Amino acid sequence: MLALAGIATLAFILAGTSVGIRLLRLAKRTQGKAERNVGLGLLLICGLAYPLSLSLQVDAIPETVRRFAFAIAMFSLAGGAIAITEFVRGVFRSEVPWARWLTVASCAAWFAMTGWGIWAAVSQPIESIGSTEGLRFILRQLLMLGVFGWTAVEAGLYWLKMRRRRAIGLAEPEVINRFALWCISGTMSVVSSSVMTVTGLAGINPSQDPTTLLVTGLGGLVSSAALVLAFLPPKSYLAWIRASF
Repeated sequence: MLALAGIATLAFILAGTSVGIRLLRLAKRTQGKAERNVGLGLLLICGLAYPLSLSLQVDAIPETVRRFAFAIAMFSLAGGAIAITEFVRGVFRSEVPWARWLTVASCAAWFAMTGWGIWAAVSQPIESIGSTEGLRFILRQLLMLGVFGWTAVEAGLYWLKMRRRRAIGLAEPEVINRFALWCISGTMSVVSSSVMTVTGLAGINPSQDPTTLLVTGLGGLVSSAALVLAFLPPKSYLAWIRASF
């Protein structure tokens, strides 16, 4: 289980970082807000927050360095989540007032969570800073669940809309498939966050529970594959998608 979780985590970090960098380069050329927000979100979450938070588990790293790394990880996680939230609002619900207020509320919650995490990094015992038990962990998982849940639902609804447009020749197969893959990636993140939240509420350490590790590991692998196929697809995959429509 630990090996699977490790492989899945590494795959998620590499896939998210690669896709994030590619989208930021694309955004630099096109000045597109959507590409910039998704790229920034993936790079901050996958490329910084996850690797830095893992440093807490390495006893060979000096305690001061681990505390600083965790503080930066909290900043990165919040920034990435806010960027993804803004992407969802801007692409799917740009003219809807409730979406604007939801985004503002999400930002405020992430700022508060970041402040709490930094306070813990400065003042709490090193063993408890990155604990997967307790209220701070549960609230962080619920916030992540909200971010990826929203993006998965919106992508799924738009995928259905695009399939109807395809029937009259108004949508490209690659675009339709990309929304489906983004929905799958978000759904897998929701599943992982949900399982970790339930495990934590049950008083069990998610990082030591075999079932939780299995579910989150498989979810991470599926999410990584979906990200790569959505934004870094091989030509053979694109050809298969075109032929399947």
